[in-house]
Amino acid sequence: MKSQTISNIAPRGRLQSISEEERQIRIDLAACHRLADLNGFSEIVWNHITARVPGHSNHFLINLFGLRFDEVTASNLVTLNESAEIVVPPRASDGSILDTENSNFTGFVIHSAIYDHREDVNCVMHSHSRAGLAVCALKEGFVPVCQTAFQFYNRVSYHEYEGLSLDLDERERLAENLGDNPVMFLRNHGLMTVGSSVAQAYLRMHYLEISCQAQLDAFSTGREIHLPSPEVRARAAEQYQQSAPPGTYEWPALLRKLDEIDTSYRF
Repeated sequence: MKSQTISNIAPRGRLQSISEEERQIRIDLAACHRLADLNGFSEIVWNHITARVPGHSNHFLINLFGLRFDEVTASNLVTLNESAEIVVPPRASDGSILDTENSNFTGFVIHSAIYDHREDVNCVMHSHSRAGLAVCALKEGFVPVCQTAFQFYNRVSYHEYEGLSLDLDERERLAENLGDNPVMFLRNHGLMTVGSSVAQAYLRMHYLEISCQAQLDAFSTGREIHLPSPEVRARAAEQYQQSAPPGTYEWPALLRKLDEIDTSYRF
């Protein structure tokens, strides 16, 4: 069966009682976790990717703490409100409610900060990817050295490390430091990308990680780095911004890839 057909006939199952819009967001967010795992953006049970619940601006979906990213499904995502309370519990494959004794509080601190201050953001992705972690530790930070990276030219924020994200007061600083940018380097911690959709946030992370890898590869040669003029790099960034949003063409292709591997993320 072709994957595009699977997406059309997938039974609603445990998602029967929610809107079609939320059902699709849940499927996309579960797919994002699976793709993150396939591409090395996961760290066993740590890290978090979230999406705003349609129709509830102060509610967002987050992965159940304790699950690996490759175990995340549309049904076992958790819905949190603005007070970090679980308003919709996760469910197992048999429909039973899963244990939520251990909350994903660091995820709440980091992600709620963004949703509270950016109405344009519907997905926040955080990773501890290998190249991203290395660049987060460099004093000069992110240096775009190739075409893929130029889309982020002058569009990158930084947030200083404050320890584990357990302090609610840090939310204001996180939001202020991100500003209007699409990506942020959490110093000595990891990467963050945001998007108006799950697809956009994921593809930004995908291309940001590639850009970090290219920077490290170029730096590791010890040779002088050639860069286009600031004007050319700024023009390239503007061209990217005027093109179709990240994920427009790539996301359907990535979902087809996932469906060829395992469709369980959809349910």
